[in-house]
Amino acid sequence: MIRHRLWTLALAALLAAPASAPAAPGNKPRFQVNGTAVILHKNRARAMDRAVDAGLRRAVYQALLQSLGEASMIQFRGRIEGALLKEARQYVQSYRVLGYELATGSRTVKVKLEVVVDLSAVDEAVRALQLAKVEKGEARLLFLIEEQIIRSGLGGRKTTTRLGPDKIGTAERRMMYAFARIGYTPVNPRGQREPARPGQIHAAISGDVDAAQALGSLYGCPFVITAMATVERERGGAVVSLASARVIRTEDGAVIAIRSRQVRYRRARGRRGYRNALVSASSRLARSLIPEIRRVFPPPPRPASRGSRRRRRRAPRRRQ
Repeated sequence: MIRHRLWTLALAALLAAPASAPAAPGNKPRFQVNGTAVILHKNRARAMDRAVDAGLRRAVYQALLQSLGEASMIQFRGRIEGALLKEARQYVQSYRVLGYELATGSRTVKVKLEVVVDLSAVDEAVRALQLAKVEKGEARLLFLIEEQIIRSGLGGRKTTTRLGPDKIGTAERRMMYAFARIGYTPVNPRGQREPARPGQIHAAISGDVDAAQALGSLYGCPFVITAMATVERERGGAVVSLASARVIRTEDGAVIAIRSRQVRYRRARGRRGYRNALVSASSRLARSLIPEIRRVFPPPPRPASRGSRRRRRRAPRRRQ
């Protein structure tokens, strides 16, 4: 009873917390986000705090996405998570809880927040970390990727879970990172001023070249990579992942390359097994596509580092 009262008081305090004065729409945008946390040791009040923290991190992530763009977010993911997202509260001007959901069966609490992020503070932190925005232009590649997990349920029935178009999946993250690290600028319909309809994206992935061309033209990308990544557990317990992709030239709809890669893990347990299989298959797929795209659309030259210039200067001369 005492714990229930403490939970009620903590929840009332969160819901009643007043938001700050309305922020200017320019440098202090509002985000509506969700945050989820697991209830540990029956401490629902603490779980609510962690859910709020998760929601605030998500809001700051969205603000960073607006400031840096998706390509830079992928390239600097480690530094962003370590230096910025862990301290998300200091970039939040105000927030208020719009609602909550207590899932007793799964022992989780979910909150819906409206968060006002101080974008000027975010930009200042980005400058301090020297995270350069990836310039858009010469080497833009549009990625349209669907991901699905097939699981076996009771009676041998299989259920398919498809990742929504508003979320970035494991395969998409690995493929975009592989291209970003060698100088390309990955582009995704999410976060764009004119987001594509999910049906249009699905049509392009399913083989509609006209849809792929239209999206490539919309986002200024000379080439479009459409891909499907599937992972499934076999009866014997092994996990199999298949990743397939096509590279389409926006100008004339020509298919430059078609590739697929499959991996199989005999001993793979839980969700980690699914993720590892997706990572491996998509990484191999990206490596197989890179030479084909480089051949027709090379990335811009990257400036040499100081260390490499010093090594070239100090290289001994060969004797005549």
